[in-house]
Amino acid sequence: MAIMLEPKFTNFEEQKLPRTAVYPRLRYMGSKYKIIPYLSSILSNIPFESALDAFAGSGVVAYSLKEMGKQVVANDFLHFSSTIARAVIENPGVILSGEDLQLLLSPNKDGRNFIQSTFENLYFPLEDHQFLDSVWSHAEGLPMYKRELALSALCLAAARKQPRGVFTITDLRYDDGRRNLHLPLRELFVQAVKEYNNAVFDNGKANGVMCADVFSIDPSGFDLVYFDPPYAPPKDDADYIKRYHFLEGLSRYWRDVKIMENTKTKKSRSGIHHLLTNGRYVRPCVNCLLDFSTVLLFCHIVPTRFRVRKKFMNYYVRQKGMLRFILCRIPIRLVHM
Repeated sequence: MAIMLEPKFTNFEEQKLPRTAVYPRLRYMGSKYKIIPYLSSILSNIPFESALDAFAGSGVVAYSLKEMGKQVVANDFLHFSSTIARAVIENPGVILSGEDLQLLLSPNKDGRNFIQSTFENLYFPLEDHQFLDSVWSHAEGLPMYKRELALSALCLAAARKQPRGVFTITDLRYDDGRRNLHLPLRELFVQAVKEYNNAVFDNGKANGVMCADVFSIDPSGFDLVYFDPPYAPPKDDADYIKRYHFLEGLSRYWRDVKIMENTKTKKSRSGIHHLLTNGRYVRPCVNCLLDFSTVLLFCHIVPTRFRVRKKFMNYYVRQKGMLRFILCRIPIRLVHM
């Protein structure tokens, strides 16, 4: 059954999402921050109490669902995305105190220097690399939610100082004059801690976070599942690991991360791109939708023979045993394989 939805042009205030409006903004490829009011207007017409955001990314969609009062589980294959989600979605109300911040800003506790020695003359000045090592020396000893807040703030600070927020370049060739590019990471980190603290709240539900392959998730127990799969272009220019490898490593201090030492950017290996551009992977990914009760699919990847050429935001919804194709008339360009 085909349905045409035309959500009204709306904003965060009309959708009663004041917290999401000031969600800490990471320059993340494919982030839905700007269209959250439209997504909210669609979701408000679907009856559900629990939701899974299967590809959480920047976390803003899952966060908006939390603000809508839903029980939310956010999942992402990337560790740093899951770290952010745990800090502001699963977290029931724990924040970093002034004493915690002072501890994180204090001198290096154990003399570790992995970041400054591994990424010497890459991305940031020596004092910034030293600062990252130092914060990690203290963050490891914090309780879980405090630690995840600290690491989320560290990732946000690093992303804001890096040109375009991506780590495919190692210098300031894309310096667009933004003040953040020339501030010390220490100062950016303090501001990021404030933003993440302000984002923490308890919606009274037992929210959760996973860092898993989507196929390993048990589909039972969710009223609605939101699928926003990653971009999968023919070439790896938009590969998430290639763009955000530094944040991915920073969120786990590069433990269990294999650095490609022969590359200029010291990036880490990624198998995600090859999976998502392989038709053998895409087909079961589409089939697995039928295991869930209600599914919203934001289509970035579509098998070639099913390409949609209209410039609409596209969703598949399966509810009460019927598969419904929904075209929402929002002027968003659909990205294909």
